[in-house]
Amino acid sequence: MSNRRFYPNTGYFELSPGEISGSKADISGLLFSMDSPHRKSNSSPTSTQYFEKGYSLLNKGHYKDSIPYFNESLKIDSQFVASLLYKGFAHFKMSQYKEALDAYDKVLNIDTIDSNYAKSYLGQGKVYAYENFDHDDMYDPKRALYCFERSIELYSKSVECWIELVDIYIKLERFDDAIKATQQSLKLGSKNPDVWMAASSFYEFMSIKCTEKASELNPTNELIQERLEIKDENNIWLDMNYFFYVRSNEK
Repeated sequence: MSNRRFYPNTGYFELSPGEISGSKADISGLLFSMDSPHRKSNSSPTSTQYFEKGYSLLNKGHYKDSIPYFNESLKIDSQFVASLLYKGFAHFKMSQYKEALDAYDKVLNIDTIDSNYAKSYLGQGKVYAYENFDHDDMYDPKRALYCFERSIELYSKSVECWIELVDIYIKLERFDDAIKATQQSLKLGSKNPDVWMAASSFYEFMSIKCTEKASELNPTNELIQERLEIKDENNIWLDMNYFFYVRSNEK
């Protein structure tokens, strides 16, 4: 473990040279760098080679092209957890949500490593948390919350998961919990710009909510109304999708 580079953005360690060679840091904001990617003793070199090729394509944003390599890896070693996790991520990025959930479910069924369980729950939570017109049948904030909280229970240092929790708590109007989750993400990821952007979006959102409440209580106060008008003119009324979901779907 001491030879592995630690990525503060993720809360995870990179793969050691003895596990998967040539691996890089987290991919496109998804914090799935594997500290224990699979059961090494059960995997063949060929399975590893397929994974490496798929990983390389995924890291370049070629999500569709990466999937066949992960599939080939899994044909040889069905318990290759890294292939399942990254396959799930590739499907998520292609808006193939059922396939993503299936890959994450398989990790939970075959693996016994808590960190990989945490990553699977995180991936599932992102599917259920995502709002999209083509995704209404799977959008479920309460289920997303369950997945994120399970992920945090298993790996409490996941900055990605704390950020996602902020969004879900806001959707469920659990603002006190959202504040705590924001503070925890800042504590764990103080050098991560995404964490500060998420905090900025959250506190901007709360500023708007507070101003709206003040306006309800005193609708004739000119200073309050001016504050609302300034925010409207600058187009900074946030619905939290601006940061959380635009960020998670960047190509």
